[in-house]
Amino acid sequence: MTEAASPYTRPRPRWRALPAEDPSLATVNEARLQLHWAAQLPSAASRALLPKRDDESHTNLGWLPGLGGLVTRALTRHAGSRVALDVGEFSLRVLGPESATLARLELDGQTLASALAWLRDALAGETRRAVPALALADYDMPAAPPQTGAPLARPSDQHLSILRDLYANSHAVLTEISRRRAGASPVRCWPHHFDIATLISLDGGDPERARSIGVGMSPGDTSYDAPYFYVSPWPYPKADAELPELFAGDWHREGFTAAVLRYRSIVSDPEPGAQPVRVRDFLSAAIAAAEDLLT
Repeated sequence: MTEAASPYTRPRPRWRALPAEDPSLATVNEARLQLHWAAQLPSAASRALLPKRDDESHTNLGWLPGLGGLVTRALTRHAGSRVALDVGEFSLRVLGPESATLARLELDGQTLASALAWLRDALAGETRRAVPALALADYDMPAAPPQTGAPLARPSDQHLSILRDLYANSHAVLTEISRRRAGASPVRCWPHHFDIATLISLDGGDPERARSIGVGMSPGDTSYDAPYFYVSPWPYPKADAELPELFAGDWHREGFTAAVLRYRSIVSDPEPGAQPVRVRDFLSAAIAAAEDLLT
């Protein structure tokens, strides 16, 4: 019998070099907001067509490397089709078997309402099954023009490329952790906060009480206006707890507790190949620090 290949020996996906911070990076936040709102569209299909889960995990998204986009789970009520947000092209796709594109919509100039209507019709047309009305989630989202009915606006190719590469890189390094660590969940993008992450569960039982470590990347939020990687222990340490020294990055303690590696630290070393090494070293050391805090 031939032994199955170990996941530890799989070749690592190529890291896509991220540009050093410059004035143009500030406007990546505008691109991030457009994509964040656009990501609510495939999640709306999941919300309507997948069995509900209490933790809303049925609405989260995977990363599809071949497409360079975020994709739903198979919509089992609709012939296993999936809906994807193509990050690099800023388009919505309905995917069939082997990820073949069955229908595609350029999102530039579309309102959220018109895109939802198109998606419902496209799913119904391709699967020949009735599709219920699609609606966005009612959780809080960062303010942006699409929220009030303005059309989605396609970001520049440069900014779409940065964000696509950021998610591709993050998916690769987080998948390494997910495969290596016992108790780690698959890597998923959560549409509410738009972060991509894996959760390392240290205990069973009630997730609100059980110890865990969240490991992920946020493209930016109200805490930081640029992308960052994070490692967050749960339950959070007490406010007066002494936190261990980090190999790289800083501790964040306002609103949540996490070791954080900011974008400027990721790209600070101009040496070729330095970026993925810095990220992997940070994540490894920060996970060890989080384990120490929890034990």
